Amino acid sequence: MPNEKLTFLYPRSHYLHRPVSTEVSATSSEPLDIDRIKEFDGFIITSAPIDHLAFHDVEYIEEIRCLIQELDKQRKQQLYFCWGAMAAIADSPFAKKYAGAFLPT
Repeated sequence: MPNEKLTFLYPRSHYLHRPVSTEVSATSSEPLDIDRIKEFDGFIITSAPIDHLAFHDVEYIEEIRCLIQELDKQRKQQLYFCWGAMAAIADSPFAKKYAGAFLPT
């Protein structure tokens, strides 16, 4: 991967009412800008260990949903880990959160 450039992004809405944490700023992360999606070849989406929260309690869930919709619209490659995978299937027909491997629908 010597020619690949990684860009780390964080949800803007997660830091609306507080400063960006030192852990996030130390990684040279940038705020997510949906308009920049066309610049990227693909996205890897993961998150903090917030699987104990309902989706509606995650302050940045709408931003993530918009991101996923735009990635689908632009046909970008996507890989989801941990809570990011749960967010990716949040609007699926499942009645609750599930862990495991899922085939795309």
